[in-house]
Amino acid sequence: MEPMYFKGPRCQLFGVYHEPRRSVKRPLGVVVCEPWGHEQIRAHRTTVALARRLAELGAMVFRFNYDGCGDSSDSNIDCGIKGYVEDAQAALGELKAGTGVDQTCLISLRLGANIAADCAQKTDGIVGLV
Repeated sequence: MEPMYFKGPRCQLFGVYHEPRRSVKRPLGVVVCEPWGHEQIRAHRTTVALARRLAELGAMVFRFNYDGCGDSSDSNIDCGIKGYVEDAQAALGELKAGTGVDQTCLISLRLGANIAADCAQKTDGIVGLV
């Protein structure tokens, strides 16, 4: 696990990169779009376990916190869903820049799933949405 801050559209966002533990022929990048607010707190253990398991299977996994959530900075702007989609796009960009992976997938639940679905529609190169 490699915790880091990266440049978001409005502020510094916090993310955690899970390096793959197994070499695969066609590496897949996975961005986990956390649920939002209280649900993120409840789902944290599950999303960490998911990220670790995917890394064990050879995926390059990146989890992140939205603007004003978790350990990310707060831009003091009510960015709403549109802003959180931009945060997800920034996380995808960070994963791609840091790893060179070209195939990416978004995984989420609850409100994060809506954010991931909107992000997938607006972003090229997404090969999967869970």
